Amino acid sequence: MAVESLFCPEMAKVVEHGNAWHMNFRDRFCEQFKCDASRFEEAVFWRCLNRPHAWLFARFLFPKDKLIFKEDLDFIHELGGIRDPLIFKNEVNRYHGRNVREKGWIRGTFGIRVSGKRVMKLKNRLFRNGGW
Repeated sequence: MAVESLFCPEMAKVVEHGNAWHMNFRDRFCEQFKCDASRFEEAVFWRCLNRPHAWLFARFLFPKDKLIFKEDLDFIHELGGIRDPLIFKNEVNRYHGRNVREKGWIRGTFGIRVSGKRVMKLKNRLFRNGGW
C-alpha cells in the first residue's frame, strides 16, 4: 500500500500515514446495513443514541424538531467522509469535548444525544478486519 500525505488544519505538520480505510465511514456503514446514503446520518443517530432513556425522549422530540439534534447530525455527517482512523478518533474526541461543556437541558443535563463511545464501537465493528 502506498503511503499518503495528509494535512489537517488541526495539525501543525503533514502526517505520513498508510493505514487509511479503502472506504469512508458512510460508504462502509451503508454497505453493511443496506442503508441509502441519504439516510446515513439518521440511521447512525438511532444506532448511537445514549440508551435507554435518551431513546424514549428522542423518539418524541426528533419528529417534531430535528434542529434539537443538529449538532449530533452534523457530527455524524462530518464522520461520514473520513477514511483515516486517527482523524476519526480525533473528531469523536472533539465531539466529546463539546458535550462536556454543554450546559443545555436536553444534551447536557439529560444526556439526550449521540454517544461517542457507541460511535467508536460502531466504527470498530465496521472496520474490524483490518480496515476496508
